Amino acid sequence: MHRILFLLTFFVASQSLCAQKLDSLLAIQRKADPQEKVYVHFDKNFYNPGETIWFKAYFLTGSEPSDASKNFYAELIDEQGTIVKQVTAPILFSGSSGSFELDSAFSKPVVYFRGYTVTMLNGDTSFLYTKPIRILTTKAPDAKTAVAAAPTLKFLPESGNWIAGVPSRIAFAAVNEQGLPITINGSVVDEKGAKVVELKTLHQGMGIFSLIPEAGKTYTAHWKDESGKMYTTALPQPNAEGVQLRITEEAGGNKRFTINRSAGVPEDMKQLYIAATMNQALIFEARVNLEAKLAATGIFPTKDIQSGILQITVFDASHKPLAERIVFVNNHEFEFDGDIFLSLKNFNRRGLNQAEVIISDTLAANLSLSVTDADLNESDRMGDNIVSRFLLTGDLRGTITDPYYYFFSNDDSASVYLDLVMLT
Repeated sequence: MHRILFLLTFFVASQSLCAQKLDSLLAIQRKADPQEKVYVHFDKNFYNPGETIWFKAYFLTGSEPSDASKNFYAELIDEQGTIVKQVTAPILFSGSSGSFELDSAFSKPVVYFRGYTVTMLNGDTSFLYTKPIRILTTKAPDAKTAVAAAPTLKFLPESGNWIAGVPSRIAFAAVNEQGLPITINGSVVDEKGAKVVELKTLHQGMGIFSLIPEAGKTYTAHWKDESGKMYTTALPQPNAEGVQLRITEEAGGNKRFTINRSAGVPEDMKQLYIAATMNQALIFEARVNLEAKLAATGIFPTKDIQSGILQITVFDASHKPLAERIVFVNNHEFEFDGDIFLSLKNFNRRGLNQAEVIISDTLAANLSLSVTDADLNESDRMGDNIVSRFLLTGDLRGTITDPYYYFFSNDDSASVYLDLVMLT
């Protein structure tokens, strides 16, 4: 679900890396393959034929303003995948702006904005910026043949491993046929029909439960959706042997890791190496000796690092990745206070108004501001914005419903629910 460091492939393919510094390898990767991200701010949420779509794009590499690319390529694409319009705009000071003129006879009710740089095309193209834009026309969207499909329930063991005899946490995600989250409840039973654990979504179709799977047993979820219809879904078969990684939150914002192994693992799974990286930089590394014990625990000091997705990987003695987990670190250092006021007010038709934005003089700012009719442009307050794009959605495949909720809400549950996003 996230950008996997190609370093892992190197670990598997090359034995010579054991003598090299991991942080040096990551520095080489940052230079050779910068992970550039973009967020695009539009002047409003939907448009009439004949209007102009104004936009401004912002670029980061890691957590810093990006200078990796010279031009920004923007396209409008229809529902059939045909490119309707194209614009190329220069990137200056890690920003780029441009516009699309919509013809007065434009009849497509929805177009898709796609934006990218050459640097982004050199990486995983599933991370290119895309956004649907609604056009107010009298034409209805193209009719699509309805296909009856059942909702989907997926189970995802923490760190990717579910091992017989080892205490495990299993996350799950339930979506309908459109890929939207749904509420479900039910239970997990074994092959004899005996109930093992309750099953209930906690937030946006996601949930989690704990279980110690037994060797030779199979497990099945019996659950019902919001309409009350019943379904059954088989859980993945537990592995007989292996290594598992668990991450929990500590007081003060640090993360605790626990590494468990089963009793019968080979010798190279008893001498382990754990590494945590963010934005192609090494945050933490440690050797873990499980020769004489089945588990070890420690703490990642994360309270003083930048906010973002932390990727934690456990390797065996041969540098083969065994378990991986991503967690989110939110230290709120990206937040700042600002003020806006109208220095010139004129409520006459097409009257001139001037707004001033004030921020601390210790901050360097690159800003854009749009003013539109609030009655005609409903605000999607919890939708994707520049914060959630650069810290969350820009590094994860798939759709995250209401991504800004995890940054806007002050509820303790928000961080718990964000960890469900990391697990699923």
